[in-house]
Amino acid sequence: MARGLAARRVGDSFVDDKNNQWSLSSIEMFESSVGVGDLNHQIEQFKINSGIDHLTHINNPTKTHKAALYFSFQGDNKEKSYLRYFKQFNNSGLPFSWGGKQLRDATGLRYYTRGTESEHLPIKPSQVISKESKLCPDEVISLIEQKVELPDDFRFGVVDLLDNIKKGDDGYVKNLGKYQSTVEKYIGEYAAPIKMIGNMGYDQVWFPMSGNFPLVDSFVVNDSDSLGISSKGGSRGAAASVRVISDTYREKIGDDHPIRQQAGSVINTLHLLSDNSMIDGPLRAAISLDLINDNDLSLVTHLINSDNIPSEQIPRNVKRLMDNIKPNVDHPNYNIGLHALSGIAREVCTQLNNHPCATEVFKVALKEHNFVQVHAHTQKNGDSLRFSKFDFINPYEFDGKIEFSAQKPYMATTKPKGKITFKVTK
Repeated sequence: MARGLAARRVGDSFVDDKNNQWSLSSIEMFESSVGVGDLNHQIEQFKINSGIDHLTHINNPTKTHKAALYFSFQGDNKEKSYLRYFKQFNNSGLPFSWGGKQLRDATGLRYYTRGTESEHLPIKPSQVISKESKLCPDEVISLIEQKVELPDDFRFGVVDLLDNIKKGDDGYVKNLGKYQSTVEKYIGEYAAPIKMIGNMGYDQVWFPMSGNFPLVDSFVVNDSDSLGISSKGGSRGAAASVRVISDTYREKIGDDHPIRQQAGSVINTLHLLSDNSMIDGPLRAAISLDLINDNDLSLVTHLINSDNIPSEQIPRNVKRLMDNIKPNVDHPNYNIGLHALSGIAREVCTQLNNHPCATEVFKVALKEHNFVQVHAHTQKNGDSLRFSKFDFINPYEFDGKIEFSAQKPYMATTKPKGKITFKVTK
């Protein structure tokens, strides 16, 4: 799937968000050594010869584009046709780079196999639990059992797996081996609170449906107490936004707290990352850290939204920061401005993480939120699967590090879809 449309063939199956089936019915490539005008002429002739009336343009042509891709999908007596421009096609390997996620964002379709099907099963708590209420483990398990649109082997296997956890049994469950990644990623959100209910004196679980609890996936509760749970699959798990840390300092941590004297620059930079856009945030943070100046910010912003300029015209300090990543500059979507932004964002994180009190900044804020991280690990044995271990991490008391990260949102080939994050590391 990571290879996207370039690795697919006519006749391959795709599905939309409603699981309707679509088939890749046509794919055509156009190239011109002359320029975009000649390229568009080829495309217009193709449309006339093929009788194509409607075509969705995924991006707009510019003078730098010398290649284009036409593709269409057929499904239930309907057809969808698309056109995407590239700067050029690759001379070796796959002819173009356009990942499955980008294809899905543009068309609403994803490649379909039995393997990818399990990653999109309607098993998230928001898809299983229709309203906010406190539930005992048996009620949670029953709601999953009633989710008849799930494959039977998966549905009944998950029921047995969670029932085992409720009973304190870590035995294997048959027919779940092929669903290991889905179980670890999504079923852990049910398994973690059920495990805690059995071991820590709580009797019910509550899955909040609103966005008012950005750090937690669920709460375990009893008559007098509650504890938030941030569920993570194995040693992985999504990083969290710095927004909640910034808000905590503004709303809950007084000006006289010692951490403000010890790490005031980190807290101020954290506010800059939170208050500004995904592009402006790292750039303004870099200015505050004396990594770039206002002219550099204007240049990088301009380069992201306009034609590239030769790297020789990039200021020396910005070029040094660009060396933090080594992108494929021949990638059709490569953008020198995004390259600069990504390098700057990574350096901002490095500078912040090198501060001796960086982890403490997070711990002080996280202490205002009563929750634990639970990493649920699975183990496979043939076609059988079990939850083998649950690691409980108190983010404000553990001995590891909490770090800023720009690894996932910032790349040289696509505009960021998220801000700088933070993550608990061991």
